Amino acid sequence: MAEHLADWAADLAAGGATAKHVGHLAAAARKAFDGCGMLTLSDISESAVRRFAAGLREAADAPAALAPPLSPAGYSPGELARAFGVSSQAIAAMVKRRGLPVAGNGKARRIPVETAAALAAGRGTGLSARTANRYQGAVKQFRAWAVRDRRLLCNPLAGLAASDAEADRRVVFATMAAAELRLLFDTARASAVAFRGLTGADRAALYTLALYTAFRPVELRRLTPADFDLAGGVPFVRLDGKRTKNGKACDQALPPEVAAAMSDYLDGRPLGEPVWGGTWHEKAADMTRLDLTAAGLPVVRPGPDGQALTVGFYSIRHSAGLLAEANGATVREVMVLMRHSDPRLTLKTYGKLDLAGRAATVAKLPTFAAGPVVDRLGQNSATTWPEPGQVAHDGPGRPGSGAANGASAGGPESPQIVGENDDPGRGGTAEEAAPGGSRTPNLRFRRPWGGRVKTQGFVAKTARLGVAGIPRRALIYRVLAWPPADSLTPSE
Repeated sequence: MAEHLADWAADLAAGGATAKHVGHLAAAARKAFDGCGMLTLSDISESAVRRFAAGLREAADAPAALAPPLSPAGYSPGELARAFGVSSQAIAAMVKRRGLPVAGNGKARRIPVETAAALAAGRGTGLSARTANRYQGAVKQFRAWAVRDRRLLCNPLAGLAASDAEADRRVVFATMAAAELRLLFDTARASAVAFRGLTGADRAALYTLALYTAFRPVELRRLTPADFDLAGGVPFVRLDGKRTKNGKACDQALPPEVAAAMSDYLDGRPLGEPVWGGTWHEKAADMTRLDLTAAGLPVVRPGPDGQALTVGFYSIRHSAGLLAEANGATVREVMVLMRHSDPRLTLKTYGKLDLAGRAATVAKLPTFAAGPVVDRLGQNSATTWPEPGQVAHDGPGRPGSGAANGASAGGPESPQIVGENDDPGRGGTAEEAAPGGSRTPNLRFRRPWGGRVKTQGFVAKTARLGVAGIPRRALIYRVLAWPPADSLTPSE
């Protein structure tokens, strides 16, 4: 199996895959084969791979119980590392990623009992469905390559289904408001701390370009000054297909004020060297967390559905799509900005509202209090209930309006019933028909009550004509004059 894996990795590299991508795939496939005890190609089976993936999601690596800390201040990183069976660096990374509190620095660093309990609870959940799917995907790619290379006659893993990653998402990025983004940019610009070669001014320019282009960290790291065209009528930044995630070239326009700021920032830099070179993109979350903490912004915030939301570098990308939509951009325009090929991805992943966003959405609804309906736009409209037999809608050319029935101002209107097939655009009722024409009235609502009355068409018709402020069931009952008017309340 090791020889086949080496040949597969070499073929991936020859096909243009990066060394990092090849290494991740080969390592995942090797771990899956070792976990399943597979030594040859004939040993691979769908059931064995499925059991291996299910075992990754089990909580087998959770410690049974944490012993009390040796110090009253909490656990040392070494104590917690030995209890979890990991390195001290892994403990530090978990604490940073979750934004949990710690005390002290260096050898004096102590991890409070509450932080240790939160880390233990997280390790007790096993790997996420998305991580387990990566192992399955690596094995399936290897088997498909073996079939194409005539090393196997068929692919026995063709029917292996992946787990639902959306139902088990461990990291969900939060969006940031415009004021929070501005504070983050200003804090980074004033910072005297460098992160992997990037000064505070470098990070501020990087964050700004990330917001207005929605580029990913690895794409931003590959930009050079030659990719910027800031002197033309429409300033833009260009990425060719070799440097984008989807393999397609992209020209992203920039606002004039952003183009002017980038022109000043890029002045004097070598054209062929990366603007933001180095390895910062490997720890982009840690870099953003550094500036978020300095700005006093939370790294983890509560989500609307009970799940914690992470604020990181990708929050800037998420915020770009949501802020563009909030300021009038269409779904198609946001798709172009995010470079998505499917609007469902745009709406599902990048169109989620946090609790504040949902509160702003429901605030746009009218307020239903005791009395008239209060429109949040400043208009008041009292709810008018139709009399029995009277049509509920009242518009030009519609049954029940003075224009359609010739009712004088202040006089009674002629009651009309809109049947399922009464469409004013196709002839409407007898009053709306051509001169001399006649039409048999629809008697569905005029026959005596005693059997089932089909109301689906009527409900659909009234909904299309726009009945404002009147529940559908109450509208139907009022037209049928049943139940009696004094026994029907608005709540019904």
